[in-house]
Amino acid sequence: MKIVKTIVLGTLAIIVALLFTCIAYFTPLDAKAQGYKFIKGVTEVLPHGLEIEMTGSELRVLILADTHYGTGTTNIRQIDSLVKSMVKNTNPDMIVLLGDNVCNFNAHTRLQHVIRLMDSFAIPWSPVFGNHDAEGRATKRYLARMIADKSQFAIFDYGPNNFGKDVAGNYFVNVKNEGQAVHTLYFLDSATQTKTIRYPKMPLGILDLYEAAVIENDYLPSTMFSHYPIQEYSLDRIFRAIPENIGLFDLMHRLGSTRQMFAGHVHGRGTTIEHEGIKLSYATTSRLRGLGITENSLVGGTLLTVLDDGQTSYRRVSYK
Repeated sequence: MKIVKTIVLGTLAIIVALLFTCIAYFTPLDAKAQGYKFIKGVTEVLPHGLEIEMTGSELRVLILADTHYGTGTTNIRQIDSLVKSMVKNTNPDMIVLLGDNVCNFNAHTRLQHVIRLMDSFAIPWSPVFGNHDAEGRATKRYLARMIADKSQFAIFDYGPNNFGKDVAGNYFVNVKNEGQAVHTLYFLDSATQTKTIRYPKMPLGILDLYEAAVIENDYLPSTMFSHYPIQEYSLDRIFRAIPENIGLFDLMHRLGSTRQMFAGHVHGRGTTIEHEGIKLSYATTSRLRGLGITENSLVGGTLLTVLDDGQTSYRRVSYK
């Protein structure tokens, strides 16, 4: 009888332990919204402090797109190898992660790996989120807090906190030469896709924020980074752009500051079109396998060079 009782109690203890483990494992991870409120016509001065200084006559920015950390240890080793090779071959002053950096249910654990890897290079890095980064347990607010709290080298800001729960990481970084700003890098968030909304709409508040930042930065020459291609990318007949046009390109064209935009999302593409004087570029995909990637696809990274007069150039960097 005692043996039976012991077995029953032991079994119940195991069941309870497994139950609590499952609850902890599947509980959504969220964090208190950081950042600041932005309201057009009310928020007069944007937060400052995000900047990077040129060490010579240029700033070399390595762009890595769609790494998709999250599909097993083999995947991690392969992507690590690609990323380390790109950093070694380009010797960048800064790294930009262009969204879909991590994916799957436990994407936040993969983000911990990404943070450690980026910090291991001991150079500044700046991310935007894509449609897959927050598809798991962790919200973008949680992921943004992880980057802010755990990274020593990330140049990152939560940005406005009144654009929605699934919107985080709208900010800009001024590139300086001898203390003088010569170029601005704009980072725009792409909303998280859901089971019912494949291509979510960018919040209209992003347009007001971008315009306010361009004016405040005195219309400096600039480059924009966003995971989703905007509607005008479809002129390249690649219909993976956001289907709803919110007017971002028209605003870019009217303000005359941003002359180039880099987007990811379309794997294995790596092309550029020029529309009304603005270059719309798909960044080179930084993963070896997956949707859209074939044996003939260009994979690796993109190297953007910002010159001391604020002008830019770029080139594709192949891993193969």
